[in-house]
Amino acid sequence: MHGGCHAGKSLDMQRWAVGSAADDGSRCVDDGAEAKRLRQGGVPTRGLFTIGPLCHVDCMAVAFDTVVVGAGAAGAVIAARVTERADRQVLLLEAGPDYETPERLPQDLRDGTRNSLVDHDWGYTHRPNARQVSFPLPRGKVVGGSSAVNTCIGLRGVPSDYDEWAARGLGEWSWAHCLPAFKRLETDLDRRDEWHGDRGPIPLRRHTPEELVPWQAAFLEGAAAIGMPRCDDTNHPEARGYGPHAMNKIDGERMGAARCYLTPEVRRRANLTIRAN
Repeated sequence: MHGGCHAGKSLDMQRWAVGSAADDGSRCVDDGAEAKRLRQGGVPTRGLFTIGPLCHVDCMAVAFDTVVVGAGAAGAVIAARVTERADRQVLLLEAGPDYETPERLPQDLRDGTRNSLVDHDWGYTHRPNARQVSFPLPRGKVVGGSSAVNTCIGLRGVPSDYDEWAARGLGEWSWAHCLPAFKRLETDLDRRDEWHGDRGPIPLRRHTPEELVPWQAAFLEGAAAIGMPRCDDTNHPEARGYGPHAMNKIDGERMGAARCYLTPEVRRRANLTIRAN
């Protein structure tokens, strides 16, 4: 992928292979049925399952142009976008489980009103400095990564921050360069203007006043009482003030990267292989 920084690592520009070795290690099984099973996420019918550069494999069942390590918020998108080209074979690897359809999602991943902190978490901790205790550092261990377990906040950064990165040498991270990407990934259900997308895979919306719980409503009333400006669109480049921010949560359900990018249609592509667990 050009001009980006992604948590999902893409091992590109080389051929990789997945195959099953015979019990005595003398040969690989490369028949069509076995290859089809592997592409569909099945396990080899016999022998060992091997992933590695072709120089380490005698023969192959499936050859890959791109291997994406980590099927999180970046890796899931990379796999979906690269496989738009039918001539690119892609292997997407994930340490956690894969739930192929929204109907199979467990409740902790489906529920966008609560973070999933236990069942699909890496169990990391962090310590800000040597004088402090360790704190939990929630990270999603599942296809979709942390976008499958988080708070569903669809909030962009401040344009001046992106432009500062560009001024420091990261030219393709300027606000002007990033805005088209922001628009491509979203369908903003509330806004139709030059700053928002309307055909992207991830739906965004803002809570209405009727949906707020008492303490949220009180917070907004307090901000108004001290004279802060009202802001109905926190993703506008000149946004300032108080108001509900955009969320990738629809009818209480989380709209993560896997659900929105690795759709059943994308998963049916013959050039995409997903290996979970």
